[in-house]
This record gives sequence, C-alpha cells and structure tokens, in this order.
Amino acid sequence: MSLQLKLFGGLLLLDSSSNATRVTRRHRLAVLAVLASTERPVSRERLLQLIWPDSNEEAGRHALGQVLYGLRQDVALGELVSGATDLSLNRSHISCDLWDFRERLKTGDRLGAVELYAGPFLDGFQLPNADGFERWCEEERRSLATIVATSIEALANDATARGDANEAAVWWRRLAASDPLSSRVALSYMKALVATGDRAAAVQHARVHSSLVRSELETDTDTSLLAYVEELRTAPVVMSGRTHDAQSFASESVLANSASAEVREIAGISTVGRSTAARRGRRVIAAVIAIVVVALAAVGIQKYQLRNSDTRETSGIPIVAVLPFVVTGDSTRAFLGEALSTLLTSRLDAPGVLRTLESNAVLSVVGKHANDAESRVQTLGANLVVSGTIVVLGDQLEMKAELRGIGEPASRAVRATSLGAADSLFSLADKLGAALLVAREGRTLGSSALGGTTSVPALKALLAGERALREWQLFDAITAYKAAIAIDSTYAFAWYRLTFTEGWAGVSDSNAKKTQATAFRLSKQLPERYALLAEAVAARSRNDVSAERDLLTIVQRYPDDADAWSELGEYRMHVGPLFGQPTSLAEAPLRRTLSLDSLGHPEVRVHLTQLAFERGDYATARALMRPLLPTGQNSDRSQNNMRLLQLLTGASTENMQSMLQSLRDAPAAASGRVARISFSSVGVIPSTRAVAESLAVSPGSREHQREGLSILMELNTAAQRFADVEHEGKEIAAIDSLWAADAWGTIVQSPNVIVSPDVWRAAGNALEAAAKHDTTFTGVRRLSQAALMAARTLDKGAYARRLAALAARSTASNGNSQTLQSLRAFWAECSHDTAAFAREMGDVKGPVYSQFTRWQKAEWLEQTGNSEEAERWYLSTSWGPLSLLMTAPSWEKASQLEARRGNSTEAKMWSNRAARYLGKEPGP
Repeated sequence: MSLQLKLFGGLLLLDSSSNATRVTRRHRLAVLAVLASTERPVSRERLLQLIWPDSNEEAGRHALGQVLYGLRQDVALGELVSGATDLSLNRSHISCDLWDFRERLKTGDRLGAVELYAGPFLDGFQLPNADGFERWCEEERRSLATIVATSIEALANDATARGDANEAAVWWRRLAASDPLSSRVALSYMKALVATGDRAAAVQHARVHSSLVRSELETDTDTSLLAYVEELRTAPVVMSGRTHDAQSFASESVLANSASAEVREIAGISTVGRSTAARRGRRVIAAVIAIVVVALAAVGIQKYQLRNSDTRETSGIPIVAVLPFVVTGDSTRAFLGEALSTLLTSRLDAPGVLRTLESNAVLSVVGKHANDAESRVQTLGANLVVSGTIVVLGDQLEMKAELRGIGEPASRAVRATSLGAADSLFSLADKLGAALLVAREGRTLGSSALGGTTSVPALKALLAGERALREWQLFDAITAYKAAIAIDSTYAFAWYRLTFTEGWAGVSDSNAKKTQATAFRLSKQLPERYALLAEAVAARSRNDVSAERDLLTIVQRYPDDADAWSELGEYRMHVGPLFGQPTSLAEAPLRRTLSLDSLGHPEVRVHLTQLAFERGDYATARALMRPLLPTGQNSDRSQNNMRLLQLLTGASTENMQSMLQSLRDAPAAASGRVARISFSSVGVIPSTRAVAESLAVSPGSREHQREGLSILMELNTAAQRFADVEHEGKEIAAIDSLWAADAWGTIVQSPNVIVSPDVWRAAGNALEAAAKHDTTFTGVRRLSQAALMAARTLDKGAYARRLAALAARSTASNGNSQTLQSLRAFWAECSHDTAAFAREMGDVKGPVYSQFTRWQKAEWLEQTGNSEEAERWYLSTSWGPLSLLMTAPSWEKASQLEARRGNSTEAKMWSNRAARYLGKEPGP
C-alpha cells in the first residue's frame, strides 16, 4: 500500500490504490503537513511550539508520542515518521502534491506545477488553540500563492507571445480571480479579453474591479485602467469583417450603456446602471395539491401493507422550496445559482422541524418559468420558499437570502447575508443556511452537507450531471458524475447519482457493480432521504421484501421525491409479483413520478404503457409515449424501444410506407427493438410482419436484414411455424453466424419449439465459443443459452462442460444459484427424468427472478396436482408486455388464468391473440 498526502485545497491522506481516507484526526494530519512542507527534518520542539503551544513540555511530548503511535496504527506501514529528536517522513511509502509541485518548478514545468495547485495550502483546515500553527500555515499559504501567481503570469505571457489570445485570457482570468485588487492584473486581463474580441466582458470586469477597490481599499480606481476604458469607448470595433463606431457597437447591445457612462460609473462619479431587486409581494392563489400524495400512497397498499412500517408524523412540518439564486457580476459563474440552491436544500432539511423539496424536483418544475416559480413549487407541496442573489466581486461572493411563506408579503420574510471568498462556497452556504434557521426557528441545527465534498469543481461537475439528468440525457449525466468523482473520489452524492443513472441507462458491466458497491458504502455520508433510498434500492436488488416498507417510508416523509416514487413503482413491477402482488399496484407510484417529473424517467412511461397494454387501452399507451417520440436518442434504450410505437399501434395504410422508411433509415438495432416491442406487447400482426419483412429485404444493409429475419423467427415461433423458423435462421447464419446463434438463444426457452437438433448444436457451439473469454453479463447469458441448447439435444458432454463453466463464474448470489438450478431442472425435463425434475423444482423457493424458472415451477406444480400453488407461480410470471413467453400456448394459459380470476376482458384478449398467431379466427 502507498499513501498520497494532499496539501493543496485541503488536507487529506489517502490510500493511492483505493482513494480511501487513511487519517482523519486533526493533530495527526497537522504533524504530517508540517513534516511534508520542508525538505529538512523538523525538531520535536518545533512541532510542540506549533501544534501544542499551551501544553507543558511533558504533556506536549506525550501528545506528540500518541500522534506518532496513532499514525502507525492508521496506515499500518510501520515507521511512516522516522527520526528520534528530529522527525521526517519516510518518502518510500508516501507521495505528496507539494513535493511534486516543487519538483516540476525545478524542471521548468510551470504548467504541470499550476495544474497540481488544487487550491490554497491547507485550505479550510483549522487546528483549535494553535495560533502558531495558524500563523505558520498562513505564511506558507501566502508564499505558495505568490509562486503560483508568478507561474500563471508567465504562462499568460507565453500564450500572448505565441499569439494564443484565448489561452492568455484564461490565465489572466485565473490570476485576476486570485488577486482581484490588483489594477495591474485587472488591466492585463481586460486587454486579453479585448484581444479575444470580447470588449463587453472587459468593461464589465473593470466595473467589478472598481467596485471592489472602492469598497475594500476605499480609494479611487487606477487612472491607467480608466484611460483604457475610455480608449475602448473611442476606438472603432471590427466585428465579422465590418467596422463599427462606438455608437453602433453600443446599439448592438455589446455594451449595454454608453461607454462614457461606463467610465463615469467605474470612476465612481455616477451610479448609472445600478438597479435594485424588485420586491415580490404577489399572493399566489393556486391551491396546494400535495394531498394527492397521500391518496396515491394509499392506493392498493392496504392489502399488502407490511408490518413495522415507519409512520413518523410528517404532516404539519413546513415544506421549503429553495429556488435557484440569481447571480450577477460574472456570467461565467452562473452555475453558483444552482449550486447554492442545492447546498441550501441539504442544509435546511431538518427532520421534525423543516423539510426541503428535492432540488432537482424544484428545478424541473420551475425550469425557465422564474416569474411563476412560487405557484409551480406549490404543486409539489411547498408552503415556504427561499430565494436570493449572489453578487460576484472578483473572487468574493456576497450571498443574500430570504425565507418566507408563499403568498406572504416581503415584510414577513426572514433574511440572512453571507460574504467571503468564492473558494469558501461550502462554508458560506453553511453559514447562510444556519443564519436563516436562527432567524426563523431561533436556533441552528446540525449541518447536512450534500455528500461531503468541499471541492467547488466537483460540485460544478455534479451540477452539469444534474442538468443532463433533468433532460434525461443519461450518458451525458454519467460522464459528468464521473468527472465529479475524478475530482473528488469520496464524493458520496456523485457516486449515488452515478449508480442510479447507470441503472436507468442499462449499464450492467463489472464497473457498474463496483459503482453500486462504492455508492452503498458511502451512502452513510448522505442526507437522510438519499441514504434511505440507497438502502431501499440495495434491498430491491436482492428481491428483499423490506424494500417496499423502506420505500413507503421515504415517500411518506418526502412525497416530492420522484426517484423514490419511481423505485417504488419498479419494485411493484418486478419484485412484487414474486410475492403474488399484481403489477397493477405499480400504477399509482409511477403516475406520481410523472406528476413530479413529466419529461424525465422514460422507463416510468414504458411501464405505464405496459400496464395500459395489459388493459387493452392503446389510446392511453400512445398518449404516454407521445412526449418521448420527438426526443428519442440512439443511446437511450427506453426511447429507442418505443420511438415508433405510436405508429405501430395505430398504423394505417397511409402512413405504413413512411413508417417503414423511417425504420430503414434508423440504426438496425433500434428499428429491430421497436418491431419486437410491437410484436410482444401489442400483437399487431400485419404491421409487425410488414416491418420485419421490409427490414429483411433492405438493400445494402446486412444489419437490417438480420434484424428483420430474427423478428420473423420470433413471429413464426409464436405461430408454431417451425419450418419457416429454421429457414430464417439459416438465412441469418449466412450473414452472421453469431447473430444467428443469439437469435436462436432468444427462443430456446420458448415452450414447444421443435427444430432440428443440428440447429441447437450449431447455435450452442457458437454461443459457447463467444462466451469463452467474455466475463460480462452477455457472456453468462450466452453460456446459459448454450447449456439449454445442449439439454435440447441431450448432449451430456456439452451440457456438463457449459454448466461447469457457469458454476466457475458463479458467486453465492441468489440469481446465479437459481440459474444453475433452472438449467439442471431443464436437463431433467428434456431427459424425462421425472425424479430429478421433481427434486430440482421442489428446491426452487421464492422469490425467483427468472420468468423461465417461474414458469417451469408453475408447470411442475400443475402436473403434481397442486393447482392453487401453481396458479400463484403462473401469476408471478409476466405473460404481458415484454414477456419472454411469446408463444400461443403460453397466451392460452394466460387466458385460462385470467378467466379463473374473473377478468373476462383480459381472458378474451389473450385467447384472441393465441388464435390469431395460430392462424385461427378470434372468438366473438
């Protein structure tokens, strides 16, 4: 194990391999910082003076000894600190960003050195009752900041010499942020901005700099800076190959006011251009509709209510919506408005006192409707609102916030202000939230930082992910969350968001599993709502019945949380049926999710569409999918799958040709999936067959041909036209043998499929070869299908080999053990070994995730005369939308079961579908 000591931007000692924090005690970290800051050994007396100045010599030496002993225990590396009288760090076990910084400066690598400077030396680190340490820290911080500033200025000058105006502006901007009171730096930054063609930004920076100089130094603006602003006013401006005078430049809104007014304002002669915030006292008449939450939560729950559900009283607790703050002074820092809203949402959430609406829910409903924000957040149940402004003055931030009841006059608001350095955003937000709580409640409450980061760049990256997530750009969101984690590997909230987003996007590789494990491990650092949801989702992934209880607790406490409602719907779609719950119970939470996030969560729309299909309500299904049709993306499986479903469910002769052309123009995988959905969910035989046949003969596109042929294989399997199935399989094999094997793998589980044994042998061999070095989920699936194919041909050697390969990859997880059990049962069934089949099926206990295994269990129970138990297992198997059971016999069984339940409409629907696929006339 090696260690990494970070001194810039904070003080951390991390395990280099896992980025786990190794030391948290402040005195231990302080000793490491002092020893690392110098290349010479440090005497024990010097450490005692800096860190334990108020202790007598004996007590100080004892404290230092305890620290050194504690470090050995923390890092488990033996002597990390060496020496007797004078101490130093053992550099063979530890690296340090400060050492790397100095080394790069020695070699002339200024850029590398500056990139290592993640923030001020020991930023935010404090040691109680150690004034000497604070003075030493400040001196080191100032010295290093000066070195960095000199390096940045050199980089800016180098960029200017190369003629790279944009890069020069970036470096001067960074320098201006670190030294906002320097008129020399401000003037250089303005000239760099002008060189890039952005005069308006140059004049704006002059205004900000001047205001800061007057307020902090109580002096006038430097005359050279004023002269340069006047020069900008009188000089002609060249834009897009045209020459403009100053008047036309201003009229084009590049400069909002006349240049002379700008000069007067910057010089402090006039206050032209200053404005005051308009007071918002308008009463909002819209009624609070949060009562709907209670009604929705109660739908269908009584029958399946679990014991020990937490019923903590939450009614009557004020609900706060924190609106995005308005940012002025620097357009490049507009993200601070969302950042402060997010941080305050977490800070003000105090169980039993105040409850805040989830920030993404607020931002989703407010959107671009800032003028109507209060009535919009009322629909989420808010009765209090926080709003405010952030004024950026160089690297200083002035935050002002007010908290008041919706519809109340401004005179009844409580207000707070926080002022400080921009790189202290988190502490400023904490102080602002604490001040609001004191003003309203007469007390402050424990801080609840959002995920524990103290890195502004990490927060900025996370906010980019949040914006992408609100627009359901899942892969953009994943990229942003990973960027946040790269900046701060312990950012618990970024890990939390990443694991959810990867789940929604269908990412299921080994890295996704590591993400889930890390997110769950760090979830204890999250605010209550997120920690509870992380635990509930982990329980759902284990098919644990406790997940529903936990999810009901969350939506009771946080009825605005779209993610919690979505997860409750997912539980009732996928896990509830394992315990005999009907999927119809999922509709209430899924609809609540849409009411909170109408354009997000496309998977929710997919599930609601499935439920509508089960009822035969195609009009509702089309309405649910309509918002997604214009925004489908190739990277989003949910939108891809359903993009043309509206046409498929209501296709007429007039639009059929345009629909087919759209499919031919789309990526093959996307068009194929759409056709499959139409087949399995809707059963529109003419449309689906026409789509598949059109794809199968697409000129010049082998991908479309193989997609169309594989769909025809499934259609003919459902109709039990096995000669056609074999013919289409051979045509696919001529194009792509592995694709053909995968196509056979899709239907190998379908009951009563009768094809030549040679087909199963060839497909099984191809799948086994493809899975040999593939350890992903795809490899496991192919091996499982290959084992099923070996069972179909009673090839004992191939079956045993493939089962052993699966067992070698298996873990103790429930899913893997059930897979092996199901395969053994299938072998026994194919070989007519009734005793082995009974033994395997008797050992199958719920919950079982595999639909195929559930159907097997139900058939066995029915054969043994246990019809009541068989019906329970049948009912836990989806024969509806997206079912794996896509054959006429399975639909006939579905019709019988629905009839026994008294659902005559559903019974008729499935009976008619079975008849149509068998070429018979549907019943009356």
